[in-house]
Formats: sequence, C-alpha cells, structure tokens
Amino acid sequence: MTGDTLIRNARIVDGTGAPWFCADLPIGDGRTAGIGPGLAVDRGTVAEADDRNLSPGLIDAHCHDDLITLREPQRLENIMQGVTTVVVGNCSFSLYPAPALLWRLLAEHFGALLGATVEEAFVDLDHYRQVLHREGAALNTVSLVGHAALGLAVMGYARPCRHAGRAASDAGPSRDAVRPRRGRAFARAGRSAKRLCQRRRTDRARRDGDLDAACTHGLHLACSDGLPRIGTRPHPRGFGTFPRFAGHLVRKGWFPLEDAVRRMTSAPAQSVNLADRGAIREGLVADLPLYDPSIEDRATFNDPAQLAEGVNHVFVAGKAVVAEGRPTGAPARPAHPRELRST
Repeated sequence: MTGDTLIRNARIVDGTGAPWFCADLPIGDGRTAGIGPGLAVDRGTVAEADDRNLSPGLIDAHCHDDLITLREPQRLENIMQGVTTVVVGNCSFSLYPAPALLWRLLAEHFGALLGATVEEAFVDLDHYRQVLHREGAALNTVSLVGHAALGLAVMGYARPCRHAGRAASDAGPSRDAVRPRRGRAFARAGRSAKRLCQRRRTDRARRDGDLDAACTHGLHLACSDGLPRIGTRPHPRGFGTFPRFAGHLVRKGWFPLEDAVRRMTSAPAQSVNLADRGAIREGLVADLPLYDPSIEDRATFNDPAQLAEGVNHVFVAGKAVVAEGRPTGAPARPAHPRELRST
C-alpha cells in the first residue's frame, strides 16, 4: 500500500461512539488510506502506537482563538491536547467583517474582549483566511461570523438614519411609563438571584450533581471556551480541557472513552458541518492524535500554563505537528478552502 506514514498497532476510537478496536492505519496524501490489521506501506515512516488510543482530531467547539491563532500559529497548548480544529467567532466576537472605514471600531471591540490592544481586523472571511494561511497555523480554523461584528458594520452605515429613528421613537411609550414596571422586575430578579445564591452556598453537593448532569447529557459537547489573552496569566482550561475530558472524567466514570471521544469529534464536526473530519474512516482527512490511556491535564490555577501529558503524536492533514511527545515545529500545509468557513 502506498502511504506517507503508517500508524501501527493502535487502539482505534473512531469518533462514532462504537467500541474501540485494534488496527493499523496508513496515511496517504493527507487522508486515511486504510484501516485494518497487518497493513504495510511501500514508503514513508512508521509510528508505533504500542496500544495507545488513536482518535479523530479533537475539535474545540467553542473558543476565542481568533487572534492568538494569528499571533502564535503553532498553538502549542492546543496541539499538545490533541486538538486539531478550533471553532472561533463565538459570543458575537469575530475579526471580520470590517469595512475600510470601520476596521478600527471592530479592532477596539475585539480588544475590549481581550483587555488588550488589537490591530488586526479584516474586510471579510477571505481576507482573514489569507492571513491565517500566510502565518502558517498548525491547526484548522472554522470561523463563525460574530453578530456583534455584523452589527458594528451595519451601525457604521446607519448613521444618516439616526434622526429618522429618533422621530419614530417619539411615537412610542414614554420612559416614565415603563420605568416603574422595569424597576419592579429588576427587584424581583434581584431577590430571586439572592435566594438562588443562598441555596447554592448551602448545597455544594447539588452543584456537583448539576455539573455531572450537564456534562453527561447526550447533547453535551466538549469545549474550552478559552479566552487567551497574550501576555497575561491564562486560565488552565486553555491547557487542559480535553485531557481532563478524555482522561480524568473517563476514569471517574462519567462516560466511557468512546462517548467522550464522540463528544470531542464527530458531534462537534456535525454541528459545524465538517463532512470530511470528526471520524476515522478511509478517505477522510487524517487529523489524528495518538495518546496514552493515562492522558492527563497538568494545568492548575497556581500554574495554569502547564502542557498536558500523554499525547504522543498529532497529525494534521497527515503532517506530524507532534511526534514522540514533542512539537515538531513543522509549518502547516496550505489548507483547503473547505477547512475554513463561515456558518
């Protein structure tokens, strides 16, 4: 069989939730070239899995890596967790669209999220994509279009209509008419929130039970909701979310490994319409992390920037960005247009 790399004797956790099985997996032209026992390749390298887990590339379904992927394209904390795709543009924030006269407004808006100065803003998705490819990001980016960014673009063009808007608003209810009702609503909400906080403080066990119920629900997807602020102390979730999910929580019994992997691969892939990723199947893109069953997050609040342990190899479209537990520093390959999309 022709191939670039052969992963031999792996425990295949294919992302569908099906039980794992042992097999070899050759990679050719950036895609899975076959799956089965006793396979060989005519050329290329051999990665000995030694019964490690091989899964589809993990997908961070909700994060805020829009900017840091440009500034730190190797994304060590991600690839060392086995993450090969990030979904950005969440919580209304994205770095585009920024019409020529409004790019500064959008940059300031995104900078408010990060608490930092931002100079990067882009006219549209194609512009953002071009710069990502030029910088050589080590993983895939799926970009949503932030609705606040869209709103800023619309507001910029709506300035001549402000007077008409004021005239229309004069015909509506007066502020005095609605203020008392609004005040009572806020007061009721405040009392309800206070009672809720009191109940939570007196029932820590229930809080843990709620977390268990949320994370084990069948529709739950793993994500970091990471908000990397360059030059500041990070949150440990940016360095350890996925090893905690595939390691600690699996060993704790919250769900079997196969279901944990499904929540990090095929389920988020389906949610953003990635048809060629999210599962291990012949012909799909070879985004593949190889990791020990003892995978573990090391990041803590006292030392939040510790890289995870247990990830042995990570392939992105067949190229090794991690080998023998170390980042290779290999520049990313040019991505296919389908790998970066807006939804």
